[in-house]
Amino acid sequence: MPNYTVAGAGNNAYNGEFVDRSTVVNGKPSYKLDGANYYLYYAYEEMAETYRWVLASYVYATIMDAWMETAYFHTNAGQATPDAGAGDVPPR
Repeated sequence: MPNYTVAGAGNNAYNGEFVDRSTVVNGKPSYKLDGANYYLYYAYEEMAETYRWVLASYVYATIMDAWMETAYFHTNAGQATPDAGAGDVPPR
């Protein structure tokens, strides 16, 4: 799977190259920021009853609310890949 470069996250610590972790989460590959414990993965959002790509400092297959639990970024619902369209940036 391709790596993903994150730029413009609300917290600069999350910017950089995310590499494949060789671990599947909710049927999709998951990624870790090279040299840090930040993750890009596909999570099920309980409040919206949908899946989203999220950035976070943890990996949980299910989250309650992407606006509250993700770190500075999550995609619109149901995107096939993290870069398949514009993402939402939660206010922080």
